[in-house]
Amino acid sequence: MKQKSFIIIIICLFLQNCGFAPIYSDNKEKKISLNLVEVEGDDEMNSIVSTSLKRYSNNSSEKIYNLNITTDYKRNVLSKNKKGEITNYLLISKITFEVLNNENAEIYNFEDETKSANISNQFEFKQYEKAIKKNFINLKIDELILRLSNLQ
Repeated sequence: MKQKSFIIIIICLFLQNCGFAPIYSDNKEKKISLNLVEVEGDDEMNSIVSTSLKRYSNNSSEKIYNLNITTDYKRNVLSKNKKGEITNYLLISKITFEVLNNENAEIYNFEDETKSANISNQFEFKQYEKAIKKNFINLKIDELILRLSNLQ
């Protein structure tokens, strides 16, 4: 019994000092300011992008980037049953960030495809689509911030 508790304590001590840190943990601490110049595309995705990027609109930052953003969302029918009712969808989310600098402009394209079964309750399906859009946008914004911070 004493050996097991001793081993557990030793393992805990080693794991606490291994230096693990999540990749996106310090994205909010970056000294980057993002200014939205133009946002085009899907209205729902555009509002999510605007609210998500507000946390990066810091005027006292070292590096200021101007962004043109284009979003697109499509829901394609994958399959139907014998009655002609839709059973599966292919949800395609796209976002393009055009980063405008004094020196140059860089374009970052992101696309994601999700296969989804049809839900009979349309309200629940709309909520599911909204969650997919929000998760996609937040993930890609974090990835953009990570790429911009590596440019510095």
